[in-house]
Amino acid sequence: MVQVVLEIDRGGLETMCADLAIELVGRGVRSVVIGLDRGGGLEPRLAEHGVEFVNMGGRRLRDPRFHVRVASTIRSFKPAAVHTHSFGPLVYAVPATWMGGRPRLVNTEHSIEYLLERGDFRRVLRFMSRSIDQFVVLGERMRRYYQDEIGVDAARLRVIPTGVMPLAVATASERAAARAALGLGDGFLVTTVGRLAPEKNFPMLIDAFARATPGDPTARLVFVGDGAERDALERQAADAGIAERVHFLGWRKDVGALLPAFDLFVLSSFSEGLPMSMLEAMSAGVPIVSTAVGDIPEVITDGETGRLVPGKDTESLATAIAAMHASRDERARIGTAGRQLVIARYSRAAMVEAYLEAYGLGARPPVAA
Repeated sequence: MVQVVLEIDRGGLETMCADLAIELVGRGVRSVVIGLDRGGGLEPRLAEHGVEFVNMGGRRLRDPRFHVRVASTIRSFKPAAVHTHSFGPLVYAVPATWMGGRPRLVNTEHSIEYLLERGDFRRVLRFMSRSIDQFVVLGERMRRYYQDEIGVDAARLRVIPTGVMPLAVATASERAAARAALGLGDGFLVTTVGRLAPEKNFPMLIDAFARATPGDPTARLVFVGDGAERDALERQAADAGIAERVHFLGWRKDVGALLPAFDLFVLSSFSEGLPMSMLEAMSAGVPIVSTAVGDIPEVITDGETGRLVPGKDTESLATAIAAMHASRDERARIGTAGRQLVIARYSRAAMVEAYLEAYGLGARPPVAA
């Protein structure tokens, strides 16, 4: 099995690709990931689990030699299927599979928003979709959009939600240890996890957090992740007079161990598919406040499994954070409901089994160690 991405750095799409590749190895499938642009922070994890990674060194759309290299690389692995993640990799994989023996082609789209203002992308995707054997989206909202607006054949379109390994609910001592490791005190701790990129709309989160917790000097906002927006976000926190209450941890390998420390997980994005970081936090019993974008409203029922607010609405986000800040019981109720939902519907095992079917490989139980 060959998966094609732009890079294998840390992010929801890339983490899902890595998780899937590793699970395939555990089911006796040779697993290869091709990065068209570069490698990244997940390369060591792939290598540790026996996943091969190929760095193509950067896309060159108008260079026929690059397309031939991609096709030759894919052909060298004799894959049963090629799995692309989103528009960019698909542009290269379609001609590569034409040149490379026509293996089964599976494409997963991780969001809608990047297409909304790009009629040219929609037209190209409509044309390329005719070459895709299985066109996968993360939820029903996305399925309706790709069928109705892009024109993907319904017979080849299927929903496979992102899957995660549920985390255990922390004991009181584990929560205390996680808080001690952060060294941020015993106040109200809010976190978000992901690349510090424009589509995450983190300036709105900083503004909303400041509005929601003006009378609580012990409240903290913690960013787990890194990216080009970090300097600007740090300046924004300083300008708002809350620099001492906003913390940037960078990328961490121990996010699962840190989650018990937090009282609330917040997503402020204006573009998302179905974020793994949100599902992981829910699996640990951490309550969620999120903008109602992508397929998040399919997971979060407002007031039941989380709180939803309109995208780009700072005041609504601040109000929701303040309500969670005010009620420990509400946080516990929503956290419990969210965890139960993730365990029931969003397991990694179910995701892997669905992709094995999409690849035409059938059921493959884990190989005994």
